[in-house]
Amino acid sequence: AGDGGEGRNSASAAAAAMADAERALREVLEGRGRGDVDTDEDGAGAGGGAGALHGLLRRLGAGLEDLIPGIGANSSRFKGILQGLKAEGDDTTQMEALNELCELLAMANEENLATFSTDSFVPVLVNLMNAEHNPDMMLLAARALTHLMDVLPSSCHAVVHYGALNSFCTRLLTIEYIDLAEQCLEALEKLSKEHPAPVLRAGGLMAVLSYLDFFSTGVQRVALSTAANICRQLSPASADMVAEVIPNLTNILQYQDTKLVEHACVCVSRIADSWSHNADRMRTLFGDSLVENSLSLLSAGSSGADTVPVKLSPPTYTALVRAIGTGANASPEIASKLLERGAHKIANGVLTCVATAVPSPGSPYARSSDQQYELLNLVSALLPSLPEAVTRGPEACTPSSPTGRVTRQTAAKEEGDAQMDDSPVAERVRSAAPECVRSEAMLAFEAKLEADSELITSYATTLYGTLIHVHEHSSNSAVRHKCMLSLWKLLYYSTPANLEVLLRTSPISSFLAGLLGNEDKEVAMAALIIAEQLLEKLPDIFRKYFMKEGVVHQLDRLMSPEADADEGDADEGARARGPRSPRPTSIRSTLKLGQRARELKIAHFAASTDAADDCNSGATKGLRQLKELCSQLSSAPGAPANADLEAAAVNDAALLGKLVLVLTEDEGASTFELLGSGTIEALKRHFTFGGLPDTLSNSEKGDWASRRLRDFVSVAMPPGSGVSSGLHELVGKLCQAYNVLERLPVVQSTPPPGASSGIAGSLSALAHPIKLRLCRASGERSLRDYSGNVVLIEPLETLQSVEDFLWPRVQRPDVPAPAPGRAEADAAKGKGKRADEPAGRMTRSMTKAAAKVDTDAPSKGKDKALEDAPDAAAPHDGAKGARASALTRALRGDVGGSPPPAEEADAMDADEDPPPLDEDDSMDDIDEDDYAHDLDDYEHEEEVPMAEPVKDIDPGTDGGRESDGGESAGAPDPGVERPPSPTGGGEADAGGSAGERKRAAASYAAAAAGGSKDGKGKASEQHFVFSIDGRDVPTGMTIISALNGALAERNAETGGQPSQQRRLWDTVHSISYRRATDSDAGAGDAERPESKGVTAVGCTGSHAHSSDALPCSLAKCTPGYDALLVLRRLWLQAHETLAARGLGGDFPAHLAARFTSTKLSSKLSRQLQDALVLSAGLPEWCAQLMQACPFLFTFEVRRQFFYGTSFGLPRALQRLQQQGVDSGTAERGNGGGSRHTQRGEPRVARLQRQKVRLSRGDIMASAFKVMDMCAGSTATLEIEYFQEVGTGLGPTLEFYTLLGHSLQERKLKLWRDDGDVPSAQNDMDTDGAVASKQGKGAPEAEMVRANCGLFPRPLATKASRRERALKHFRLLGSSVGKALQDGRLMDMHLSPAFWDLALARATDGGRAADVRVSDVDPALAATLAKLGAYVDEYDALQSQGRHSEAKALAVDGATIEDLCIEWAVPGYRDAELGGGVAQGTGVGPAELRSYLVAVKDATVGAGVEQQVAAFCEGMAKVFDMRTLAPFSAEEINELVCGCTERWAKAMLVEHIKFDHGYTAASAPCGFLVEILSELGADDQRAFLRFVTGAPRLPPGGLAALSPRLTVVRKHVSGEAGNTPNNSPSPAVSKQMLLTGDLPSVMTCANYLKMPPYSTKAAMRERLMYAIHNGQGSFDLS
Repeated sequence: AGDGGEGRNSASAAAAAMADAERALREVLEGRGRGDVDTDEDGAGAGGGAGALHGLLRRLGAGLEDLIPGIGANSSRFKGILQGLKAEGDDTTQMEALNELCELLAMANEENLATFSTDSFVPVLVNLMNAEHNPDMMLLAARALTHLMDVLPSSCHAVVHYGALNSFCTRLLTIEYIDLAEQCLEALEKLSKEHPAPVLRAGGLMAVLSYLDFFSTGVQRVALSTAANICRQLSPASADMVAEVIPNLTNILQYQDTKLVEHACVCVSRIADSWSHNADRMRTLFGDSLVENSLSLLSAGSSGADTVPVKLSPPTYTALVRAIGTGANASPEIASKLLERGAHKIANGVLTCVATAVPSPGSPYARSSDQQYELLNLVSALLPSLPEAVTRGPEACTPSSPTGRVTRQTAAKEEGDAQMDDSPVAERVRSAAPECVRSEAMLAFEAKLEADSELITSYATTLYGTLIHVHEHSSNSAVRHKCMLSLWKLLYYSTPANLEVLLRTSPISSFLAGLLGNEDKEVAMAALIIAEQLLEKLPDIFRKYFMKEGVVHQLDRLMSPEADADEGDADEGARARGPRSPRPTSIRSTLKLGQRARELKIAHFAASTDAADDCNSGATKGLRQLKELCSQLSSAPGAPANADLEAAAVNDAALLGKLVLVLTEDEGASTFELLGSGTIEALKRHFTFGGLPDTLSNSEKGDWASRRLRDFVSVAMPPGSGVSSGLHELVGKLCQAYNVLERLPVVQSTPPPGASSGIAGSLSALAHPIKLRLCRASGERSLRDYSGNVVLIEPLETLQSVEDFLWPRVQRPDVPAPAPGRAEADAAKGKGKRADEPAGRMTRSMTKAAAKVDTDAPSKGKDKALEDAPDAAAPHDGAKGARASALTRALRGDVGGSPPPAEEADAMDADEDPPPLDEDDSMDDIDEDDYAHDLDDYEHEEEVPMAEPVKDIDPGTDGGRESDGGESAGAPDPGVERPPSPTGGGEADAGGSAGERKRAAASYAAAAAGGSKDGKGKASEQHFVFSIDGRDVPTGMTIISALNGALAERNAETGGQPSQQRRLWDTVHSISYRRATDSDAGAGDAERPESKGVTAVGCTGSHAHSSDALPCSLAKCTPGYDALLVLRRLWLQAHETLAARGLGGDFPAHLAARFTSTKLSSKLSRQLQDALVLSAGLPEWCAQLMQACPFLFTFEVRRQFFYGTSFGLPRALQRLQQQGVDSGTAERGNGGGSRHTQRGEPRVARLQRQKVRLSRGDIMASAFKVMDMCAGSTATLEIEYFQEVGTGLGPTLEFYTLLGHSLQERKLKLWRDDGDVPSAQNDMDTDGAVASKQGKGAPEAEMVRANCGLFPRPLATKASRRERALKHFRLLGSSVGKALQDGRLMDMHLSPAFWDLALARATDGGRAADVRVSDVDPALAATLAKLGAYVDEYDALQSQGRHSEAKALAVDGATIEDLCIEWAVPGYRDAELGGGVAQGTGVGPAELRSYLVAVKDATVGAGVEQQVAAFCEGMAKVFDMRTLAPFSAEEINELVCGCTERWAKAMLVEHIKFDHGYTAASAPCGFLVEILSELGADDQRAFLRFVTGAPRLPPGGLAALSPRLTVVRKHVSGEAGNTPNNSPSPAVSKQMLLTGDLPSVMTCANYLKMPPYSTKAAMRERLMYAIHNGQGSFDLS
């Protein structure tokens, strides 16, 4: 009976609970939940519905507590705690209940709190928060509420509803108890994330900022984070509350902690966005103090800026710039204030950095379009808007670009993309400051500019050149339009005197001529209006320049009937294409462009002036002179006699002298005149075969062409001419001309929806899968059809992966393969589905045959596309596990597993193609949510390091052993031939495993590098031939490359727009497959094209002037081809001329800069920084120009190209990913940075690491084994040492340093030595390797001294010595190659002559190597020169019969007999001197000439040929050495061994991060900066090796060091904690110095742990002791 009653009671309770739940659900559906009570216009109550829903779930849980065992226990405990909390007047009971509740909530999770009643507990806890008589009770109540919000985020709504906000804010404002205040801050921080508006209304903004200085730094950061969250939702009613805290925020901008300052900047930015429509409020925000502090922060990004306390991260910096620009746009008073305080100078400094063609390594600020746009928006806002009478419309020439969040999207869009100009934000901005209305404030601003001309003068002179540079080198339409608007304002408000000054620096005329030729007619109209205004201000000057620079020529073009027709066609085309990026139409409707151009020409060029005469004649004086000279140049002589050719050469030399004079005298010829006169074509003919008679042979023609070029360079670059030479001017004009002519396409990638812009966006896009429909080719009957399914596959997968996935699903074992030729004939009948078929017409995503991968399987990191997995993936439960996902189980290792399920096999057995699909049968409602969920997990997964076995290297054995008994991931099978990767990198398998396994491998690195080879290196059988749009595609090609190629070909055929890669993700792409026949076998590998992004650079240096073509595949019809050809000829001849003058190794920097095109450098840099473009393949011109004209690109761009194309796509993406991380974190400043830049970004390219453990005692012997094992592997090499705990970057860099020093030991006898003569012991024959002393590298006394760089000594005669030397040179080649591949430094400065010989050999003579003895041994060369002069004079006297005089000749006072010259290599008697003479034979005058030839050959010829060959052989194991051809020898040395630089204090403060107890203002940090700036070269090398493991810096210097050099505080012995001002107490300082605390380092992170020494002298003494004695071991510190 009892049991029955209990059952009835339980049933009644359940029924009652269900009734309550039904009522609650009805309230939710009708909108009467509690969440609707606290809603407002700002959406603060958006979570109310969710709160009601959670209440419903809690009621359901309460009803079930009696039905489900285990729930009732917690419920009873909660009831007991609640009763204790309600025991009013009994503080002891309430405190016990609070303690129990806090302990329970701290350990609980949502499952434990299923029956927890928030509505019951929260009101009680809020009431206890007001128990002012008991501070401990208030603290525990606040803590309980905080824990509750942690465990149950939905309880935040209840906390807000029951009035806890007022209690929290009150406790903060009274701040009687610091612990309670800190707890309240933590609670408010949680509430502000979801409920910012209620927190603001409760006074939370003032509460968290009022007593900020009372808290520690960590709590201050919480307070500022809360304030930033609150500012996300600011309503008009909250303006007064926000205005109260502006002084607080202004003060915080001066703090030293970067995080605090960044949060304050975010607050200012959000307030500015909210108040942008109200000028009065903006003036309240941007008071004098805030303007000063903001500009101080912005100045950190300007070039040459003084030291500033805090530097902002790029996103925060951009947000602050946007806020200031918004203020300047909203109020002319703010703009005037900013202009007076030099905001334009600060913006110019930052733009100068941003506009650089290539950012300098380690540059702190991101080179993003949104940052450029916001800077230019600020620059434009500093001047009043243009009057309507000037623009004929509100800012007519520029599309409005919204501010705030939309701005970043708009700025990132390139020309042709849709601009977000119709958004509410943009409409609000335009309505806030209508340009056509001239307010009193605007008029007052204009009057101020007229009265104080210095303001506009400073603005114009500072920004004029920068704006033109940014406009010319940016491909972003929004940025270019902002530049144009700023220039328009600058020119409009400038006085005539200002314009005259500007013309001296950079003529505006050529810039306007380019704008007038713009296809955008509105841009051309704006340029026309600017031209009118300039002619009105300075008519005489601009009439002349407009003729000279081609403006009048453009006017004539616009006046022609064709221009009007083009405009009409453009309008029709625009209408036919439908909506496009908004273009202003008011100017066009006012006046036609052609009519306006005609009026301008009549008004200003019809009068009787010199300009009018030139206009009527159609040519300027300079143009006429150039045409006349070109017509006479290289005219064919009347007869082929040599005398006629000589006369023609003399005549041409005179003409060339006149041509140089025209280019250099006065203002010189303009680019327009150079192009219009045909000078480039004339020079091209003159430097090739032009004008030479046909009777001459090609060899003779080549000799004459070389002579012409040599004569011209001699005339144009006389000795000592410097920057004033004619060659200097001509090269600059040719580069400008090519910039005008070239039309090289820049591929603009568009990330898929949801991806961010910039490097991070393009990289994250590669983690988004592409939708494929795999269709059986028409007529193919031997395979099943799979077109009823849509497969999601990652873009970097290859078609080989698709084949492996598809084969077990479509094969028919009972059907034989078709005969050769049948498939081709059948495929010709149809091309399958279009690749651009809309996704909405597709069927369901994927059936069980394409089931998604088990996401619960162990992951090796963020790269889930292709991961190591068991042969069969774990099964999924339910239909959802069998549907679409980005991760297909087939790619994880089940290829070739079980056949498809029976029901699917039946569906695919039909021979006929499937019926058409229903339009309503959409895939989007089936798989997109699943994919989004998977991708979200993927992008936020914590990176797990890949586990690699450590290879122990024992120098005494033949090979290494793995510490865990496994097989080395980096040891390639010796019988395996490394296949070329689909990206052309020629990589071996990333894992390098010799074990037999399936093709699934870790990350794309393995898949791409492995190609279609199995684990044993044998090519797997090819089953399919894939085709897109009827064109066969190699199986080794990546998906993104194949689809991009097909899209490009389709656009080329149809005349469509350039490829936009967003379509890759918006469309389901069809790929046809058919059975491969015998004729198709191997086509996947044989026809595998190398990616355009990794095309090996071939021959770049050649003396062949006989060809009129560039040494690349660039078509001769390419615009600007002749200019490139002339530039290349001049570049080569300039090198030859300088070498002949003895200046070959010192190419003048000013001349090299003239050959460089910043425009092309900028273009190539943008392509290399786009992961999508890099993955799909760079445009062809990138490799073509790098191959033929590397001088056009800056060293940094060539370095980017080298690392982006030489080592395969995975390494290129990894390096790009690291670059994005560095740019996002380089300027986190002293306080560190936020995690959002490091999380949520998937790593799309992960390389395996090969860890090797070796002994310091014998680095050389270990290095031989390491390189034999790892040189051919693409795994990143990491070194560890026996009995040491250090691992990672630092020990690896030290390994290369030790190896480099060991290879330079004199005992090895590898190099020429300029130092002391080796001792007798060192002269002994030693075949063994030389061990480094104590593992610290060879002492300097034992290392060779090579003043001209390391160059091989002549090869020894003894066979064992010879083989040992060649073995070491192979090791050197492998080591240098591996160091370049992994981005390490090796401290070996090889001679430029050695690199010239090596590159000449690697390029098969394509790069000439004219190495002289003086290049490697100046002293020997001087001696040989004296002997050569002696033998010349001796032979001359002998030929004249003056034998006695000949015998009496002397060299430095001694006869040849007295010199006792022996037939041996000077200084190297162990080497054999050729010539057929016995070694040691005396050399007399008769044999001297042969002796000199033999010595030269032994020094730089045959005597070092084998060493160079061995070096190239070793490097070829790692990568193709030809890819180094674009670099000079000195540049290669910088790549290999880094650079050195002098450290100034400002540089050190800018590039060193002070953290964890230190700031830039700390006294010990000041000591350190002073000490480092005073270091000599040797001490600097020792310091760098101590901190980083390498004694030199990477290319780019300290700014490029990655990770950034960080100095942190090291607690000294006996120090309990920090003391004020980061300085130790006197007692601690005394103890510290007595115990001898030393600095220590963490080399992997470049961390210097520095004790807080009290004096500079103490720090110097301890630091010097540490860096000179603390090397040779990696231990814990």
